[in-house]
Amino acid sequence: MAKSPNVILHIGVHKTATTHLQMALQAARPALSAQGVAYYGPSQLRKDGQFLPERLGLPFAKVQSNVDQKAEWQAMVGDAHRVVLSEENFVGVLNRKGAQLVTPLYANAVERIAALASVTAPNGVDVFLSIRAPATFLNSAYSQILMAGGKVRPETFKAQNPLPAVDWVKYINRLTRIQSLRSLTVWPYEDYAAHFLKIVSLMVGSEPAKAVQWESEWAHRSLSARAVAELLELDQADRTPRKAKLVKSQFPVSEQFAQFDVFSGEDHAQSGVLYADQIRAIEQMPKVTLLRA
Repeated sequence: MAKSPNVILHIGVHKTATTHLQMALQAARPALSAQGVAYYGPSQLRKDGQFLPERLGLPFAKVQSNVDQKAEWQAMVGDAHRVVLSEENFVGVLNRKGAQLVTPLYANAVERIAALASVTAPNGVDVFLSIRAPATFLNSAYSQILMAGGKVRPETFKAQNPLPAVDWVKYINRLTRIQSLRSLTVWPYEDYAAHFLKIVSLMVGSEPAKAVQWESEWAHRSLSARAVAELLELDQADRTPRKAKLVKSQFPVSEQFAQFDVFSGEDHAQSGVLYADQIRAIEQMPKVTLLRA
């Protein structure tokens, strides 16, 4: 390989249509490869326990082994001039046991990205992520807990996770301090559809982006209030992801079943103010490109 490829790292954030973007890129993977773009998403990076840290022998891998980092990375790169890695779990989990948000958000992201770049990106890494209004972000996080088989009352979750805890400014400010960071592209989840083509073009290149198509189906729909009530009534033995999917399908968000919401109208207004302030601050940060509708 004549020179190091451009390394693109997409790190979510969780609950910001990450799976939708990954599905679109995965479907175009053969076409991207033919144009010199190697794409690795969850289908590749969560296979047989070979998560990215384990595969490349990074310091924080759960299972340490004598990996030839250079050889493994060369095998992943092949003849590609650009490598796109999309894995939101790479920078950490969202919730603590007991359904409390991990704060500060993704506390080890800087060290993890720096370690990855030291192995894969001698010329620096370009990072991509989305953010979301605190109230709807937390709503989605709560639904994820229930869908995974967890049980926590809405009022408990709300008390444990105040809106100001979702602080994107502090998170992104930490990311900008990564020495190997070349650029950081951020977009509001609320504008994802409007920016989809731009995001894909920036990640894979303008010409290869033509092979990536918008997925008509969203991966994770919201829960209805009725579905949440049903899930909270399940016995311990019945609280499984499989059962949760069944309940969700039985009581989908519709005219009959209203969408569940942990927060009040006043909460959403507060969330909007916090979010607008955060977006303005992020837009001024060095190395950050904020996509605005």
